[in-house]
Amino acid sequence: MSSQDFPDKTGYECFVNSVHIDDYVSAEYLTYAFIFVEDCFASWEREGRNESLLAIVVCDEFGAVVKLHVARDGESWTGNDLEKYEEGILIVREDKVRGADLLSLIQQG
Repeated sequence: MSSQDFPDKTGYECFVNSVHIDDYVSAEYLTYAFIFVEDCFASWEREGRNESLLAIVVCDEFGAVVKLHVARDGESWTGNDLEKYEEGILIVREDKVRGADLLSLIQQG
């Protein structure tokens, strides 16, 4: 597969940058997904990237998947209607939670 096989760069990045958390842990998928996202965001910030990074966490009772892509105007992996998905989806933008404990933010509502 190459980027030519996808409608845009975001779709390609979500395909390549897709991590199945349940391949690495057998419980607490969402907690570990948040820890993974926090680590990715911290690494992104340390590298001094100019673009904003988006993380998409998709979770159900069987596991969690994290997809990462650069935020681009006019491109979205999920589309606008999140209600159409059966599983829970969380979209987090790196520059909106910089330096924060993601799990604490989610628990606070």
